[in-house]
Amino acid sequence: MSYKEIFVVLSPEAKAVGPYAASLARAFDASTRAAGIAIDPTMPSYVIPEMPSDVLEQARAASREEAQARLASYEAKAGEVGVHVDGFVLQGMMDRCAGQLERMARYYDLTVVEQPGSDREKGGPLFVEAMLFGSGRPLLIVPYIQRAPMKLDHVIVAWDESATAAKAVTAAMPLLKQAGTVEIVGVSTGAEAERERGERLAKVLSGHGIKTKARMLTNVGSVSDSILSHAADNGADLIVMGGYGHSRMRELVLGGATRGILESMTVPVLMMH
Repeated sequence: MSYKEIFVVLSPEAKAVGPYAASLARAFDASTRAAGIAIDPTMPSYVIPEMPSDVLEQARAASREEAQARLASYEAKAGEVGVHVDGFVLQGMMDRCAGQLERMARYYDLTVVEQPGSDREKGGPLFVEAMLFGSGRPLLIVPYIQRAPMKLDHVIVAWDESATAAKAVTAAMPLLKQAGTVEIVGVSTGAEAERERGERLAKVLSGHGIKTKARMLTNVGSVSDSILSHAADNGADLIVMGGYGHSRMRELVLGGATRGILESMTVPVLMMH
C-alpha cells in the first residue's frame, strides 16, 4: 500500500497545508487533486432586499479570487518539487462545500487539510468534521504553525486497542514504514493490561520491518494533553490516532480527545474514524 492519489484542501486562510502536502506527495511520488475553497457570504434574509444587487456578487467574486490565489500558491510550491496538481475552485455555501469535500475525499488514498481555527464562519471545523467522519478515508491534519516539510524521524501512534485506532494504524502504514522510529503510546488509567497492548502492537509492527517501541504515559490532565505534551518533549514529527465522535440529536460531535488534539496540536496528526 502507498499513497498515490492525495486530496489537498485549501480552506480559507490556509497557509501551512500547501507546502507540507507538496513535500508529502513528493515523498510518495503521488499526484494531488487540490481544492481551493471559496465560501459564499451568508446574509439574514431581511437584509438582502435592502442591499445593492452587486454587493453579494462582489463578495462572491472576492472569495473566489482568494481561493484561486491559494490554489496558485500551492501549484507553484508543488511544481518546485515536481508534484503534479489537478486544481480547481470549489465555491458555495459552507454546508454545501462541506458535503462536497466529504464526498470527494472518499476517492483518494489520503486527504490533507490544515488545522481548523476557532472561527466556524471560515468553514475549517465543519470541513474537518465532515471529511473525518463521513469520508471513510484517512485525514492528515497540518497545524497552522507548521513551517517545515514532512519529516518522519519520530512518529507517535496513540493506541488504545479500539477499532478506530486500528483503522488509523492501517491507514498510516505507508508513513510508518518510512519512519525512523515509531513509538506506541497509551495513556495510563491504572489497568495492568494497558502496557501489554502497546507491546503487542509494537511486536506486530516490528514484523513489518518497522523500528518500534512501546511506552505508557502518565495522565497529565487529559488524554490529548498527555499525548501532545509527550510529543513536544520528544520532538515527534507526526501523531497517528483514531478520530472519535458521538451522535447527539443527529449531529456528530467530536470526542474529547479528538477535539483536544485538533485545538492544541503542534505537529501533523493522521486521524481515521
